[in-house]
Amino acid sequence: MELGEKLRTLRKEQNLSQEALAEKLKVSRQSISKWESGQSLPEIQKILLICDLFGISADEFLRGEIDLSKAGRAKSSGNNHFKQWIKSHQRELIITFAFILTVSLIFNFEGKSTIKDYQSQNEWVRDQLYVSYFDELELYHDHVSSAKEQEILLASSELMVSSRRIREMANHHLMLDIDNEANAVSSLINGAAISVQWVTETLENPERLTPNKIERINEIPGLLGKILQLERDLQNEIETHGYDIEDTEVYEQMHTIVIEMAMLTFAHGFEAEQIRL
Repeated sequence: MELGEKLRTLRKEQNLSQEALAEKLKVSRQSISKWESGQSLPEIQKILLICDLFGISADEFLRGEIDLSKAGRAKSSGNNHFKQWIKSHQRELIITFAFILTVSLIFNFEGKSTIKDYQSQNEWVRDQLYVSYFDELELYHDHVSSAKEQEILLASSELMVSSRRIREMANHHLMLDIDNEANAVSSLINGAAISVQWVTETLENPERLTPNKIERINEIPGLLGKILQLERDLQNEIETHGYDIEDTEVYEQMHTIVIEMAMLTFAHGFEAEQIRL
């Protein structure tokens, strides 16, 4: 089944019109039409949103067959996952809400709180997420490198936790970028995150580990290492020039590596020019 046909099937299974799906993905109806007809491919960030919306993995959407019964339960499954997440993170949420309340009181004192203050706080959180994301990516790199050296390609609990954190931080970074100021950085972060997720999900199912997949996974630690090395230069560019970095050499280098990772993982079989971050 072609990607466009899968998208059409998922959309109809959820009784969504092209207009309704376009609204959820924040694109035009024409974009949905082009995707479904195979005239173009969604950007990686949109692929992430599509997978979350229909409750399937990127690997299933791009390469495998879709379990419609699973997709049909996407909404209720998502609610259950959300409830479980709330329960398991109750303490952290209380602390976070307390912090937000305190900050709100401070900024509202004597009526001095403004939209500009809010945006400043929002940008600060986004930038902290950027730092935390790459710290977590380094931990993931260490875990998967160790597994490769020991020739034990299994999804350890540390690997799964790290993968989940990377995906969550990538999503939050994207959501906090209200004005799309850091869109270029978010695209790199999300592109790497979905590749990491594919690696972890594949290692969680040893029966699906073919020699070809093992060979491709073994290349990931080296590429992650290159991304981590380039990140220091990327951070310097951001500090010097802000988030307008798409024309810089370091962005081009990291973009190429993230695309290479995508071709080894969830977008295996696609050409580089077909993949959009």
